[in-house]
Amino acid sequence: NPKCLFLVHSDPQYGGFCCRKCHWCFDVKSKSKSCHGDKCERKPALEGAVLAPAETPDRPMTEHGALAQLQRNRKSASEGQAELAIGLNSQVRVTGFCQEPNKMFNGLIAEVVHLTDDGRFHLLLESGDELHWVKRMNVREILDQT
Repeated sequence: NPKCLFLVHSDPQYGGFCCRKCHWCFDVKSKSKSCHGDKCERKPALEGAVLAPAETPDRPMTEHGALAQLQRNRKSASEGQAELAIGLNSQVRVTGFCQEPNKMFNGLIAEVVHLTDDGRFHLLLESGDELHWVKRMNVREILDQT
């Protein structure tokens, strides 16, 4: 998917996509901002990475499956917002990544530069690099100590 910021899934059953939902969004030319499913590994691709061929997954997602996933994402996003609202320009610490290569981001400080429709964050790291699609569970707001 030329608009996707993630690497192709490590399991070949997902074809040339990061997940079945991403393939579905690509296939139907969806305008939804929630185009990743529960099985997406969400491994960010480096800038300038070569696009994989758009090979269809072994079991493509149906329209019913895509709509059910979108409803689950909206529900979890609203629950996350009720827990603690982190807004634009908030200073956060990245935490809780358990797998390589994302573990290297733990402990870094960032600014929230975009809030996604599904409750995730795009972050601007102190280094100037951007980290996209970060879940609420992977950030802790840095409260002003003054």
